[in-house]
Amino acid sequence: MAGDDVTIFGVDFPTCVLSGTLADGLTLDQGHVWLLDGTVQLGNGDLETSCDTSGGGVTCAAPSSHSLTIEEGTQIFGITGTKPALVITRGSTLTAVGTAAEPIIFGAVDALK
Repeated sequence: MAGDDVTIFGVDFPTCVLSGTLADGLTLDQGHVWLLDGTVQLGNGDLETSCDTSGGGVTCAAPSSHSLTIEEGTQIFGITGTKPALVITRGSTLTAVGTAAEPIIFGAVDALK
């Protein structure tokens, strides 16, 4: 969900508000300021393989897994008062590699609600 622009150190960034469960394959880029509105979850944590034994055979479905990539230089802030959290559930993958020149920044902000 797109929000208003925010100015950080004299640079304007568009904001994107994240809430609920994230889509698989999402990439958080440094071109936005990402806001966590409450608990934001990646995946459902279901590592159990589900099997169906009806019909005389056994058919098993692989557990679901989700991935999230956070690019270097990305800024992610929890919205104060929403109990923000980024939860990476069992079986899901987080890829986040910042650099000394472009660290990944987590923080908290007061935002309009």
